[in-house]
Amino acid sequence: MFHCCPDVEVGNKGIYRLISHLKRLHLSSDERRSALREAISTDHGLFLDVEGTLKFFGQWMCGKCLSIHALSRACHHPDGLVRFTNRDNDIDRDFEALHYRDFEALSQGALKTTLYKVVAQPRSVEAWVRLFLLPRCTLQVVRPKNRQERRSGNRKALQQRSILNSLATWGKEDGIFMLVKNIFGSPTVGSLGQRGVDNPEESSVSNTNVRQCLRKVADGHFTAAVKVLCSSGVAPYNDNTIQALEAKHPYREHPSMPGTIYSEPPLVAEVDSVLCCIKSFPKGTSCGRDGLRAQHILDAFCGEGSAIATDLLCAITAVVNLWLGEMPIVFGRVCRVCSTYTAFKTRQWD
Repeated sequence: MFHCCPDVEVGNKGIYRLISHLKRLHLSSDERRSALREAISTDHGLFLDVEGTLKFFGQWMCGKCLSIHALSRACHHPDGLVRFTNRDNDIDRDFEALHYRDFEALSQGALKTTLYKVVAQPRSVEAWVRLFLLPRCTLQVVRPKNRQERRSGNRKALQQRSILNSLATWGKEDGIFMLVKNIFGSPTVGSLGQRGVDNPEESSVSNTNVRQCLRKVADGHFTAAVKVLCSSGVAPYNDNTIQALEAKHPYREHPSMPGTIYSEPPLVAEVDSVLCCIKSFPKGTSCGRDGLRAQHILDAFCGEGSAIATDLLCAITAVVNLWLGEMPIVFGRVCRVCSTYTAFKTRQWD
């Protein structure tokens, strides 16, 4: 029996009519929606049951208006939080609205928490490593295995589910270790359901652009695929190519400490300035080596028609001010190690 429902009968259609039953009876009026919201927010078992049912049907429920939508649909106002009160231990726990959308979930928990850890402990190597690994561990590209998964809607749903599963793993005690282990243990792109290169002709320079184009299309980077097709080919790996690159892009001299150090106060970025800089990126800007795009941060700030998440914006601004101020020496080591790790995995997948 669901939430003291009087219409439950033995031998009916069961779960296949549950969604329509919820909309018709339990979500038909403001009074009934309020009663259901109260029940979900106080009964942990009911919360998990509704969550599992929505996940089974590939839908999500807005925590503010209790409207049920498909994964590809957005609500017309910001998603609220459904508060669950653990009456046994007298501990309040906040549960996210019942939905399975990727970057709004990222903004609600993992990203904001990771940023605040860096602000609270700027000299902690662990805090900085967590910040650099968060996008790399959670924004994994899901490559379809068959024709059905290659469809736009199915592929988007698979991508959302993968990101949310990674975020759920990130929140566990040993979640970061598990995610990093999965990344290092993952096969290269060439072995993900694709045919191996056994024919010497397939490994020739003439087919390099075609293989690279197929990889770009598999990742959804269609603009990059067009550029690859229009390219004149990949330069050979030899001393002449290295010398030509060094002549075109000479090495810059190492920075030196100035003789006179002026005691000027560091620059301080305002919240509005940080938001304007993030919004200044053109639409379709490519991601970095960690997979993070400017659009990801904008999606984490706000959904369709919602207000800016000021707490997340303040956390990002605080980290920016750390960069503008006196950064600890350990920050340089962390950047060097994380850049080497990301470049290594990216080189494997290129």
